[in-house]
Amino acid sequence: MCCFGVRVLLLLFIVGLSYLLNSAFEHIPVLVWYGALINIFSIFAMGVDKFQASRDKKRIPKVLFTTLSIVGGVYGIWLASWAFKHKNREVSFVLTHGVIAAIWLIVIILASRYGFFHAA
Repeated sequence: MCCFGVRVLLLLFIVGLSYLLNSAFEHIPVLVWYGALINIFSIFAMGVDKFQASRDKKRIPKVLFTTLSIVGGVYGIWLASWAFKHKNREVSFVLTHGVIAAIWLIVIILASRYGFFHAA
């Protein structure tokens, strides 16, 4: 996950997979698939970083975690941070992702209120 292009390709892959899963399971909206996939990937990325940190190997940059949070994986990051006890003592990390989580909570509430999560 070294460069911006790889992150964009990963995001496009997750979006494409969300649409593919939606075509197979039409009763589940694309946004639900996207949210599930991006959070699963976020948990996986935090797990890999924790594993690398415990072995003093090359780590995943914090910018990837911030990018994952901004595009919707903030709750996966929080869950993994709690489950793996990883990065939960870094005040800047916790505050940054706390603000992003609050913003996403508002977005989710507004999206559900205006019907974005209902299957077509």
